[in-house]
This record gives sequence, structure tokens and C-alpha cells, in this order.
Amino acid sequence: MDASAPAVEGLDSEALELAQRIADALLAAKRPLIISGSSLGSTALIEAAANIAKALKLRDKQGSISLVVPEANSMGLAMFGGDSVDAALQAVISGKADAIVVLENDLYRRVDAKIVDAALSAAKVVIVADHQKTPTSDRAHLVLPAASFAEGDGTLVSQEGRAQRFFQVFDPTYLDASILVHEGWRWLHALRATLL
Repeated sequence: MDASAPAVEGLDSEALELAQRIADALLAAKRPLIISGSSLGSTALIEAAANIAKALKLRDKQGSISLVVPEANSMGLAMFGGDSVDAALQAVISGKADAIVVLENDLYRRVDAKIVDAALSAAKVVIVADHQKTPTSDRAHLVLPAASFAEGDGTLVSQEGRAQRFFQVFDPTYLDASILVHEGWRWLHALRATLL
């Protein structure tokens, strides 16, 4: 697509043929869309997607690029700012913090297990609000039953930075009024109200 771009080395003939078919399809498209994202943790992949979009622009193609985030509300979390989960766990390990509250997440999927184990062992209290049983909830002192997306109302921030509402379609108390399932954000509000 771009003769000035460096040649890609190390591809077998089948991969080169596939790359050529993809390039031909993109060049034939009226408004090509390149979709990539960060879920693989590869800067090179995102740069490659940007280079393809740039090459299409040099060929006067009115294309677009969409960089998707790995999970619902990833953009909302990024907009909040603050420290990483690694920094939060290190604060517990070093004694700067003594409690961990985990909302609908499994720390073992995010951070090295040794670090998670050390932080959970160092914490005086571990509270987990989740709708799934996870290795993190197994280590919690208190597990609060959180609603799934179908069982609760809430707001996420889309990859475009827009507030996106979701609404309850299933009432977990319909068959059993004693069930204490609430949205994760409601559990956080209740914890905050209790502490203040």
C-alpha cells in the first residue's frame, strides 16, 4: 500500500499472500475502517494499525481507525486517573494501606499471583463485591453479592468517552425476596455511608 514503508521480513508465502489480499481489499473499499486495540498489550500492533491508516490516507482513501479498549468501562477508569492496581497493592504490602476493596474483578487476572497473595495476606480486611466466585473472592473476609449487568442499573463510559446507561432486565429478588443482590456501585455507596 505504501512503497516507502519498510518491507516486512520473516513472513512465509501464505502470510504474504494473505497480507496482499487484505491490502487489496482495503484499497478497493470506499471507506475502509481499521480496528485495533490494546487487549494484547502490543504497542507494535497499534502502530501497525496507524501505519495502515496512514498508508490509506496517502492513497487518498477516506478511511478511519478505531482503537477499542479491552473491557467495558476501561475508558471511564482511565478518565478517573489515579494509581494503578500494582501501586495500590504495593501500598498494602508496604503498610501504607491496610484494607482492600475489590469491585467486580479478580486481582489474580490482573497482577502476578505472588504480589496479590502478599497484599491479601497483609491486608487487615478484604472486601469483594462480585457476581462471580473468583480466586480473589475466595480470599475475602467479606463478599458482597453484586448484580450482573442484567440484574442492575448503572452507567459506563464508552470507548468514545460517552456516558452509556444500562438498565435492569432481570430482578434477582423476583423468586426470593431475601436475596441481597445490589449493583456494585450501590455497595460502594453503602460502605462509604457506613464509614462516614
